[in-house]
Amino acid sequence: MSFIILVLAIAGFLAVLRRSAGALLRLLGRGVEAFLAREESSIRERRGDLTGLQEAVARTRGARRARLDAMLRFAFWVALLVAPLLTPWTALLYAACATLWLVPPRPA
Repeated sequence: MSFIILVLAIAGFLAVLRRSAGALLRLLGRGVEAFLAREESSIRERRGDLTGLQEAVARTRGARRARLDAMLRFAFWVALLVAPLLTPWTALLYAACATLWLVPPRPA
């Protein structure tokens, strides 16, 4: 029984690690999007394009919101990766995380 829990704990740890890596990549992508939207907004402001500026500011807000969402998701997965290490039930909690392999990941 202990061997099965150990195998499931390793699988659970790898599942959470995979999800946190995906969330980190998503966070990096959202950061680039926010940077590009901010640059576009400043370029349109320098040109004096008021209509384009309003659209660029709206895109910047949306990109910042998406970046914050990605940051919170990454923080959740990192917390789920670290928190079981601080409890006496580390193997059991990671074994429970093995079910993440059955849940499809969030589309990008």
